[in-house]
Amino acid sequence: MQSVDKWIDFFVHENGVVITVDTIPIKAIVSDAPRGADYYFNDKYIRAKGLLHAGAIVVYEEENWLVISQVDQNANSLQCKMRKCNHITKFTIDDWLYEFVSILEMVNLTVSRGGTINMATGKLRVSLQANKITQQIDINTRFIASFSPWKVIGVDITKTGLVILEAEKDTIGSDDDMENEIANKNAIPSWTVSAGAESATIKVGETATLSPSLFKNGVEVQGESYLWQSSDINVAMVENGIVTAVQVGIAIVTLRWAKHPSIFAEIEVAVEDEPMQIVTYVFYSTSVDGSSKSYTNFDVRQGDTRILGIEKQINGIIADVNDTYTFVFNPNGAPSTNYVYTVLNNYSVKIKNNAVYKNPVTLTGTSNQTSESINVSFKLKSMF
Repeated sequence: MQSVDKWIDFFVHENGVVITVDTIPIKAIVSDAPRGADYYFNDKYIRAKGLLHAGAIVVYEEENWLVISQVDQNANSLQCKMRKCNHITKFTIDDWLYEFVSILEMVNLTVSRGGTINMATGKLRVSLQANKITQQIDINTRFIASFSPWKVIGVDITKTGLVILEAEKDTIGSDDDMENEIANKNAIPSWTVSAGAESATIKVGETATLSPSLFKNGVEVQGESYLWQSSDINVAMVENGIVTAVQVGIAIVTLRWAKHPSIFAEIEVAVEDEPMQIVTYVFYSTSVDGSSKSYTNFDVRQGDTRILGIEKQINGIIADVNDTYTFVFNPNGAPSTNYVYTVLNNYSVKIKNNAVYKNPVTLTGTSNQTSESINVSFKLKSMF
């Protein structure tokens, strides 16, 4: 051992293989372990520069292995024993179905003629990696293995890095999915998330707020945390549900339940360019009561009163806030007794026609904000 440890760098470089330890790739020396009383298991020794620990999940030759021994600390390397996992065991914990690579072994087994292990008798031992989830497995937790239901009757957490369960055979329940090895399947709730919308359209520089919700069997659950991600931060960025439009394009915003990120929803965000604002000013004419609005007929018949005003329009739509205007009325010499001209407010005037005047009159309005001027010509006409 001393010589191997001294030359560990050389041996790893020359004879080492790439494995992963808890999803982290490293290079290690793997060798067969001598078979003892547990001859029916496939055990190997593993030696590496670091990362090894009891309970580690190792992927070697595309198969899962569990480190079952404590690690021997040498001067320049670590060494331990790992065992090939032979099952994916499913447990429902806190309303969620988890899958764990595991090692199953019979505590009291029988061997039928020909050497076949009979899994239908005795008690079952399940070895798992110790983590915050597996350490929640408790007495009476049910699972299915080897086409049989089992119930946990003992939990051993005294071995560093491992959770070891003792289980006895149980009876098949109506909710047990034997084919997929899921105990009490119908008791597992359905989880969904929603962002409050399936799509959103926003303009460059603007923001939109999405409202996340979590549902358990269709009923909303409060107080959960969420993760947000944008498929293209150059188009749209997202933080805590607030989407900011960056440039024209389409991005997919993904909302995930922080506790179980496999539960997610996607929202398509279309970012549009802010259109160029084209401002125009148009005259309109209405009766005194505000009816019969027209943008083309401005003539005032004898005995009638019309109101003429100016609208500010942006891209052909009436602006939320109008400008203020200065009006100038040019009657082209008509005597004032033929009409009554009154400025009503900052954007309209009133003209009453007292007599027939056949020559056109002109009304000019000038915006006090932009100095833009427009005018309209019309007649003070007879009743017919």
